[in-house]
Amino acid sequence: MGSLRHGHTFKRKDDGWRHSLSMPTISGRTEARHHAAVSPAPAAVAVSGNLAGVNFSKLHFKSPYNIFPERLPFGKWKVGCLLDDQTATRRWYHQSVPATDQLPMTPQVCFHFCSNVSGTQFFGLQNGNTCYCTPFYHEKKSSGSQSCDVPCEGNAEFTCGGNQKVDLYEIHDCNNLPPEPCKPAPQLVEHALGFYSNYYRTSTPCANTKMEPLSTRKPDCEIQCEPGYFLQRNDIKCVQMGHIDTGVWMQVQGSANCEAVSCGPPPSIPHATFPETAIVFPDIATYTCQIGFTVNGDPSGEKQTQCRCQANGLLENPKPCERVRCGLCSSGDGFDHAIPKEKGVRVYEDKCHYVCAKGYTLNSQASGSTSFITSCNALGNFSSAPRCQPVTCGPAQKNKLCFTGTSWRTAGCSSALRPTCWLPV
Repeated sequence: MGSLRHGHTFKRKDDGWRHSLSMPTISGRTEARHHAAVSPAPAAVAVSGNLAGVNFSKLHFKSPYNIFPERLPFGKWKVGCLLDDQTATRRWYHQSVPATDQLPMTPQVCFHFCSNVSGTQFFGLQNGNTCYCTPFYHEKKSSGSQSCDVPCEGNAEFTCGGNQKVDLYEIHDCNNLPPEPCKPAPQLVEHALGFYSNYYRTSTPCANTKMEPLSTRKPDCEIQCEPGYFLQRNDIKCVQMGHIDTGVWMQVQGSANCEAVSCGPPPSIPHATFPETAIVFPDIATYTCQIGFTVNGDPSGEKQTQCRCQANGLLENPKPCERVRCGLCSSGDGFDHAIPKEKGVRVYEDKCHYVCAKGYTLNSQASGSTSFITSCNALGNFSSAPRCQPVTCGPAQKNKLCFTGTSWRTAGCSSALRPTCWLPV
């Protein structure tokens, strides 16, 4: 026998031992060297079975066959259908597992059992229902038409050897074998960053493909979403497709989803209507100022203000809606002899209180009203106002006036009773 290596066994050219990484071809394709998938057992049968009653410490293979006892094989590929006349170093499933725990045989059942027997590098299936583990095998040249055509007891879709030949599988630690790359390149994901890959010669969504492809050793695609988005789901990975009996290939499968960050409902601002549902990046909530309000208080100012959802999940502060300004209380033309009480700028719904100057009323009567009010309206104008009119005395009484030759005066009356209006006759 040649030298043994971790995960490898060799055969001499004449009559020795076969290397475990020999690669038979089927239908023009090279069989998978690792992660070879075998269809699971029927749904009614558990793949793993109950191995709690198996004492694997007694089943392990000893040196020199067991090079690395802590080796954890989790991949397999089919070596082929052959006559194995190495019978001295084997561990049999039906002899090791209690009868009550034994499952109908399939390649997966045998693999699960043998992967727990330390030192195993191959397992064989024969007669449709038997399974054994071994650290090496010896292929005997056969003559005749023997074949592996007996259906597996646990799943008739597979064969479990024949009357003489065995279906032989190799088992291995996938991390101890060269990786198989996935081609073509993974497709870009919406709202995910793209990374140029020197291997694929194009951009991919996988940050870990800048220098190497996705492979059976590093199957997962590392997604980074654009600012304002978070990774909601990602199951993109390099997986093995096909069937071990007909050929396998590596292919990228799965998808990823970068979801927009939510900022929640927009904040309330006084004197504005706005949508009350949550908004997400980069959406905008629009506020509409109520009548009598604008964004800057100017009568001709903007009636709408906005609030944007930012990439950090926070909302911008919307500008407030301010009352429309009418300015100072009116004076001058139209407001002669009217004196306002209020100082400063008046805004929508504010009032100006006026008082007429002495000698003036709103109807020119001495007993008339001397005050009035104007309001600042939604258009930035003051409401219309009455005028302050001078008080009138009516026609003069002639019999109360006399002329002394130099001036007019009241005749026959004391000065205390003198009328307020003096007019010549």
